[in-house]
Amino acid sequence: MKLSLEWLRQYVEMPPVAPEEIAYNLTMKTAEVEGVETLERTVAGIVVGEIVAVEPMDTGDPGRLMQYVTVNLGGTTLQTVCGAPNVAVGLKSPFAPPGTTIAGGWRCGVSRFTANKARASFAALASSAGANPMRGSWCFPKCFPQALSWPG
Repeated sequence: MKLSLEWLRQYVEMPPVAPEEIAYNLTMKTAEVEGVETLERTVAGIVVGEIVAVEPMDTGDPGRLMQYVTVNLGGTTLQTVCGAPNVAVGLKSPFAPPGTTIAGGWRCGVSRFTANKARASFAALASSAGANPMRGSWCFPKCFPQALSWPG
């Protein structure tokens, strides 16, 4: 069974100690704790971006949809690659600019893709917030201003 310390704290008072120490104490006093996992979901640095251009990308696999996407961040425009099936001009979606660290410690950077075009980061970061990216990009209402920081 897996337990969240956040959930456990709703029911019992716990001292401010490391999760490993809590695991040790639980093992010594109740039931064996087999391991401690740290799950990270972060949205720091993620902003609202508006897609202003979409170009098809040849992946060599007809079953794999990937597109070059130009994202307006309110004064800055970046190009990226996106595989979300609902990506379209005018869509406002979460975007992690280069230098943003998302869940799992993965740091967004600038890479080179086909046709020697430099592309930055990627859009549709639903997976870093716990959603299924195969269903498409998260969409924000049109009234959201570009570059608005994700609440967190």
